[in-house]
Amino acid sequence: MLWAPPPPPALDVTGLWEGRSQDACVAKMTRCGGMVRISLTMFQSSSNITGIYGCAPGNMMCRNLNFHGRIAAGEIRGPGVSLRVMFEDVSSCIFNGTFSDEAGGGTYICLQGGIVERGYWQVRRAS
Repeated sequence: MLWAPPPPPALDVTGLWEGRSQDACVAKMTRCGGMVRISLTMFQSSSNITGIYGCAPGNMMCRNLNFHGRIAAGEIRGPGVSLRVMFEDVSSCIFNGTFSDEAGGGTYICLQGGIVERGYWQVRRAS
């Protein structure tokens, strides 16, 4: 066999997750160290994930005042998750990371004609 099938999802991430994201200060981007509060409302079907992204100001305003976005493409393989969030201004952010039953986190990159932000994110399952 030339390839092995991907591992099945390790868990179901359906539900509300809340936390924060923080810019990693890469390449002297203007939002260096900026932190915002984020939420992910996710719906999982097999290994596919859809849903809604929310942002609220922390020590920085949400990028381009994008307070809401749509999880346009999401996938979970084992504990690994990749989410592409699309915004009305045609920008997008890609969140890659891992999840457990109660928490998730990883790195993100935001794009709008090129890389405009890179950083880290972490969330916890809301009760």
